Amino acid sequence: MYISLLQSSPGIVSSSVTSQLKSRQPLHLVSKFPRTTYVFAILVVLSLVQLCLSCQVLYSLAQWALLSSQGFKLSALLYVIFFVLADGLFLGCLTLYIGYREEIILGEESCEICHSLFGFSWNENLPIHKILYIKIEQNLLGNHHLKLFYFNPDKKTAMTTLGTYLDDDHMSLLVSDLSKFEV
Repeated sequence: MYISLLQSSPGIVSSSVTSQLKSRQPLHLVSKFPRTTYVFAILVVLSLVQLCLSCQVLYSLAQWALLSSQGFKLSALLYVIFFVLADGLFLGCLTLYIGYREEIILGEESCEICHSLFGFSWNENLPIHKILYIKIEQNLLGNHHLKLFYFNPDKKTAMTTLGTYLDDDHMSLLVSDLSKFEV
């Protein structure tokens, strides 16, 4: 069974599917970084900021090279620092936009969580009877995600985050299915 849902806001068409329900038994959800018009606009703005900052940095370096008797100005150093910060932010957003994927498979005896970035993945397989409780939280971007608390093999409480980019319908489905297993 494969159901695809589009997440869209009024007046804005989503350019890609954010999350998908692949099967109901066992519950199998797949989510990706949202590819909405808002996210695309943020990436375009960040690339324009990078372009402006790189032009200013090149101008400052050329001016410093031509007038080598003067030291490197503080304002030029600030442009370099802002350029590096904007570049890091842009590359981080672009990396998530293109390559992030999360799979959640909730069966009768285990919950398997697979986070992947460009094919490099890290898996967590949690026995259902070890789950203590779940907590819904919201991040700075407004996305809801679940914090799943469980006992790890060392008999200590551990936490994992899942469902950051799930649609609201899929999030409520996951919460209702996980709530059955809480201790």
